[in-house]
Amino acid sequence: MPKRSSRRQETASPKNARSDGFLEVTYTRGEEMHKRLLEILKCPACQGKLNLKIYAETPEDVLGGLLACGCGEKFPVYEGVPRMLLPARHGVIPGFLQEFKKYLQADAPEFLSMANRWSTDDFSFSAQWENYEYSDQTWEIKVADRVPLFYRYLKMQPGSLNHALVLDAGCGNGTLSAALAASGPEIVAMDFSNSVGRAHKNRAVFANDRINRVHYVQADIQQPPFGRETFDAIYSDGVLHHTPDTQKSFNALAPLVKGGGRFFVWLYRKDLSLYFRLKASIILVIRTVLRRFPRSMRLAFCYVVAAVMLTTLQLLLLFGYKSQRKIIPLSLKATNLMDTFTPQFKHEHTPDEVKAWFAAQGFTEIEETTIHEFRLGDFGFGMLGNKK
Repeated sequence: MPKRSSRRQETASPKNARSDGFLEVTYTRGEEMHKRLLEILKCPACQGKLNLKIYAETPEDVLGGLLACGCGEKFPVYEGVPRMLLPARHGVIPGFLQEFKKYLQADAPEFLSMANRWSTDDFSFSAQWENYEYSDQTWEIKVADRVPLFYRYLKMQPGSLNHALVLDAGCGNGTLSAALAASGPEIVAMDFSNSVGRAHKNRAVFANDRINRVHYVQADIQQPPFGRETFDAIYSDGVLHHTPDTQKSFNALAPLVKGGGRFFVWLYRKDLSLYFRLKASIILVIRTVLRRFPRSMRLAFCYVVAAVMLTTLQLLLLFGYKSQRKIIPLSLKATNLMDTFTPQFKHEHTPDEVKAWFAAQGFTEIEETTIHEFRLGDFGFGMLGNKK
């Protein structure tokens, strides 16, 4: 998590240095951009201002600390990432409790009783991205191709967001978020899964010298830790349909878009052709059965299926069969299959249904922006709206 400079912290005035040890942190647009995450974040419970106590730091980052709101809610900063899930509902990440126990006894003793309540470890996407081996591919698409797709989905030219603040709502492994920061905009990358810690550590691979323009946050899309009209654009690709209620998640994000801003979502399509409907039905049966088994067995199943699929493809290519599929590493194929077979929720919608959601939230110029390259239109569709 980006920090304020040590010199400024040491010379804090009575206005921002409090008797309880917390810092009241405010930043303006003119200061270094990587320091602005503390300004952007709000309490997900009440939208109140957050104050920071630092437990561990480097010259550039706050590695560990505690964010506190006047309403009483407190949130860990761990592995450089604010963990903005409400502790009473989700618990507190165990590593944070172990590493900073001596501080928490005074600052947040209630956290110490939550050691066994951390609820995201068995979340299917936490398991999926823990299995991901960082490379330039996700979903069999190279990150260099995913960045242009982002701009096409938003119907914008690269460079047109260079001074914009963009929310990647459901960033997954975080590689696209980092690459987008390298392309110009400042990115806040949010995910419910534990993937944000690894994404933060690996951000330089794709952000290059723009690492201070990408900020990772662990949070619930249905209770986002941001204020209204914060972002110039929100991008949510293949995420909302994996939450308990797609429309509720959509409605939680829509108010965060500034007037004149853009909101893009990619969702699974309900109005599938017969072939894809049959395929989706088979996947549903497999997913329902797999949910009964422990995480290790679900992972093993995906590896077995991945091995069979890759072997079959290799044989077909050997005999001259032409296919759009590519031979990729086994672990990457297994990671992709986890997205197919292991999510707890998978909702489907129609374009007309989602257009109505946009209209109800005050968006205009609502249009489908589905891209069919890389087979991206087989099971889903993209929808874009502009805020009045």
